[in-house]
Formats: sequence, C-alpha cells, structure tokens
Amino acid sequence: MKIVKTSAYKKLAEGNYERSDGSWGHHSTKHMDHSAYPESLKGKTESELRHIIQDAQEAIKAMPDNPNAGYYADEINYAAMELNQRQKAGKRVASSEKVSGDPCWEGYEQVGMKTKDGKEVPNCVPKKKG
Repeated sequence: MKIVKTSAYKKLAEGNYERSDGSWGHHSTKHMDHSAYPESLKGKTESELRHIIQDAQEAIKAMPDNPNAGYYADEINYAAMELNQRQKAGKRVASSEKVSGDPCWEGYEQVGMKTKDGKEVPNCVPKKKG
C-alpha cells in the first residue's frame, strides 16, 4: 500500500494507530468548540476557508472510520456556512484579502443599501476618480 503524505494524511497520522485486529485507535480525539470555532473563521480569507473544506474532505475520504471524522465534518460545515453567509451578505472577499468592514470589492465604495432578490444588500458602485 502506497501512502501519500498530504495535509489530510498528516491530520490522520497525528495520534492515530492501527491495532493488531485492523481497527483504528486514537490517542486523543479532537473535540469541536462549537462557539469559538465559527468565530475563528470570520478572519479567514475565502481561499483559506476552501482549503479547510478540501483538507477535511480528504481526511474523511482517506479514513472514514477515523474517530475524528465528526470533527472534520464540523470543520467542513462551519467553513461552508461562513462562505455561504458572506455570499448572502454580498461580502465577496478576494482570496488574498482579509475580511474587513467594507463589503465592496476593491475600487468600489458603498453608497447606501439596495434590495436584491427581496433582501437588503450593500449598494457598491465604482469609486469616482478625481
């Protein structure tokens, strides 16, 4: 069996061991802090959130019976919810840009709010030169 050492493999390798009967043991199971973890994602870029999702999916795919599979599933769910909330709020953030209070793209400024599909969203217009 060939082992490919990806970031998902590193997640799986930390603390996991195979018992003689073929089942998996784990020295310490990760526990999700359901109040702090979602808050920690607010400062991440979209690119970082997508990496969290991909990495956790790879970890689950590599070893579905991993005792930490529930933790990785929570990582996927919370990162996906953060991306979805940003999209709904109109807060598209460039992948290299950290989240700030400005909901508009670079080169645009907010001029009040507008209704889009029945929801209030920022009205972002191109900045005037001069």
